[in-house]
Amino acid sequence: MEDRIKELVSRTQGMVSNIEAASYEQLAEFVEWRGKVISSIIESDQQGQIALKNYHSTIEEIMSYDTQLLDRMNHFKLEASDELIKLQTSKKQRSGYDAAYSVDSVFYDEKK
Repeated sequence: MEDRIKELVSRTQGMVSNIEAASYEQLAEFVEWRGKVISSIIESDQQGQIALKNYHSTIEEIMSYDTQLLDRMNHFKLEASDELIKLQTSKKQRSGYDAAYSVDSVFYDEKK
């Protein structure tokens, strides 16, 4: 289990060091993996296989990166929200031009 904790620290530090270059997919994959690892560590602690209190400083180190990860996820969330607003606006504008008009009258321009 100690290997998994070391891997968690290593991969967390790696993600945080390259967080500006990380794509949404990479960040989502990392967070999902991280959740699974943390769940397995907690389960091992509950079964008495390891004692998490021995890894208190390591856990605090891992948690210290949470704000940076959350900030980046919020950045992606805001980007997506902005794009959705742009799409909705363009859809409204386009619907004004694409409306089906019925022709009730016809005008002729006669040159004299």
